[in-house]
Amino acid sequence: MGALLLALLLLASLSTGYHPVGYMRGISLDIDPAFGPRVSAASVSICWNGSCRTPFVELSRATEVVDMGCDGGTCVGQVALRAGKYARIVVPDLSPEPVRVTLNLADAAGSSLLAQTIEVTPKMVGPWYRRNGGPQAHLEVTANGTFREAPPKRSGRP
Repeated sequence: MGALLLALLLLASLSTGYHPVGYMRGISLDIDPAFGPRVSAASVSICWNGSCRTPFVELSRATEVVDMGCDGGTCVGQVALRAGKYARIVVPDLSPEPVRVTLNLADAAGSSLLAQTIEVTPKMVGPWYRRNGGPQAHLEVTANGTFREAPPKRSGRP
């Protein structure tokens, strides 16, 4: 029974782009709080080796942890919504080679806010990336509407 469950989990991970230990093959997109409130919809096209994919993009409100202070060695934080938005875009067959990403953002009326293309090289992530991880690219839209590869985060967050 345990072997059957493990086999089903592995099969599900292959079809969703997630590895059983939780590493997504794909692209993360962060939209700055100064630009995010205007954005209602997003679409992407990701191309490499002469082929393109247009995965589904679901935008979510960004969150942050607000420090509520410490008392007697116990610290408390509360999750708060931010004005920015984010999306985790699953691309199951993404490989760690240069890809061309075209991002289109629209407002609630469907008017284009941004249509830009950049080239990035997804990086392998995961503690055992040679066997269990996968390629990821981290992209962002800045406050002034520039679409670019996100700089590395100092917190260690991918």
